[in-house]
Amino acid sequence: MKLKNILIVVKDIEKSKQFYHDLFGLNVVLDNDGNMILTEGLVLQEEKIWKKFQEEQSKGQIWEQEKRKISDFKVPGNRPYKESAPVPMVPKAEDGCNQCGICVKKCPAEAISLNHVQEADEKKCISCMRCVVVCPAGARKINAAAAAAVAQKIEKACSVRKRNELYC
Repeated sequence: MKLKNILIVVKDIEKSKQFYHDLFGLNVVLDNDGNMILTEGLVLQEEKIWKKFQEEQSKGQIWEQEKRKISDFKVPGNRPYKESAPVPMVPKAEDGCNQCGICVKKCPAEAISLNHVQEADEKKCISCMRCVVVCPAGARKINAAAAAAVAQKIEKACSVRKRNELYC
């Protein structure tokens, strides 16, 4: 991520606006009730807004501590819930690929490179199949044998409806 703006926390935003205008000739681009963007990307923020932000951040830290307590919560069942060696489900482009790049733009894991549209990075791919859905040529597919194996496994696990349970 590139730094786009510089934030300066100020006690009096109107005096600060005048100061930067007189000294550097900066003008207001956007005035948003305690947050002000000046030309050249300088951002002024009132101190009370900054303090409120810091308070919310500290609450977030408290929430992280609470989440750690929750993660200690024990849920019955067989562990591990997920097998350690899942079937790889990484889509690849077949001959019909016109290298339009839509799959590259839409991949949430950035697993497809614009330089190598035909294949996805197996380490980055999360098997969401978005690239398969958005491909206008219908060229992105997964291995048929792997898809059949997954379907068989899902059918076995989902053949009987299970009761909902609440763990407190």
